[in-house]
Order: sequence, then C-alpha cells, then structure tokens
Amino acid sequence: MLRGSLFARPFVFFRFAQKNSVWPSATPAQRWAREAHPISFSMRYLFFFFLLLNAGGLYAQEFKQEQGVLSELLLRYGHNKQWRSSFKLEHFAQFPPLVHSSFNAQYFLDYKSSRGLKLAWGYRLAQDAGRAISHRFIQQLAWGQKLSIGQLGHRFRLEGNWGLQRRPEYRLRYRLSLERPLMGQKINAKELYWQASEELLPGWRPQGGQYENRLAISLGYRSAGLGVYCWE
Repeated sequence: MLRGSLFARPFVFFRFAQKNSVWPSATPAQRWAREAHPISFSMRYLFFFFLLLNAGGLYAQEFKQEQGVLSELLLRYGHNKQWRSSFKLEHFAQFPPLVHSSFNAQYFLDYKSSRGLKLAWGYRLAQDAGRAISHRFIQQLAWGQKLSIGQLGHRFRLEGNWGLQRRPEYRLRYRLSLERPLMGQKINAKELYWQASEELLPGWRPQGGQYENRLAISLGYRSAGLGVYCWE
C-alpha cells in the first residue's frame, strides 16, 4: 500500500537565540541536576528544558530575538512501512512589520526502525532576504515519546552548510521539543496547538568554533488536508 498526503500548517513563531564563542561551563542548575534529587518522570523533561536554556547563559556574546509567521507546505509519500519521502516548503515573515525574511525547500528520505527510531538524510536549499542561495546536507536521528503532558521529541542532526556568501560550516545539533494540543489529547485537523523547543547548536568554521542556544515557542493551526491521496 502506497500512501501520500499534502497539508499546510502556519503558526506564529517566537525564537530566542544566544551565540557564544566558547563552550559553556556548568551552571548551578546543572550541578544541582547531577545530584540525586527525586523528581517525577514528566518533571525531569520539563527541568531539562530549563537546563538547556541556561547552558549558554554565562558566556553569551550575542542575543537575538525573532518573531513572525512561519508557513509550511508538506508533501509526504510512503514507499512502504519503513521508507518515506518528504518534501517541504517553508516561508518565514518577520513582524513588525510583516516582511519577507527567508524561504527554503527541503527534501528528506526517512527510514523508521522497528523500535520507533527515525533515520533521515536530507538536502535544504535556502534563500534569506538580501543574501545569496545557500545549501545544506543533513543526517538525522529522531524519536518521540508520548507523555501525559504531551508529545516529547528528540532530534540529533549533523549538517554541513555552504554558499556563495557563506563560509563552510559544520554543526552537530540536538533539539528537545514538546508539542501539545490546546484542547484534547491529540492534534487533529482544524485544531490549534502549541510547541516549545530548545536546541543546542555547536558549530565549527574555518575561523573557529561557535556555540548557539535556541529557544522557540510556537502557536500553530493544523489545517485540513489540502489534498489526500492513496493507492492500494
């Protein structure tokens, strides 16, 4: 059975980023976490968000805040139960005022193991406002967990970036995300949901290393399928 789907999901997007030129040292919160303190399973993940957010706080050299509307158009095509192709278009418009910021196209080939782990290989073509086109190759490992507080996601990503106006850069990324519907227990079509994520981005460039810490908070709406098709 071959299945495919096409849907869109625009959402209001807020992102905060810290960039550092040196690796962060342990914060008091991280030292406290290493000790044996009893804490519930769900609260450990919420506390982990707090630890990641504080990871780069001591040596932050640049703080950047972005807000806007991020629109996605995603096409998924299932080759079989384990292999799937995904093609996604993204457009980000910042506000205020609402102006074009970036546009990118992505392709991924996904493999899902019997244990729920997802391996992916991808390519991303991006064009930021006022800059030349850039390229990115991606290798990714991801998995999800269903908790009482929502859907928890883990993602490790190794990527290489280059472009005419961008020096080659290699980054190892880890993202922890939490997604939950505003109503009910599952995100369905024509429903609002929110998402919070924290991501660590250590990178290496010819001129030296760089560390970045991103926190993103989003309010989204999952539209009904623009078109759903399947072959049997």
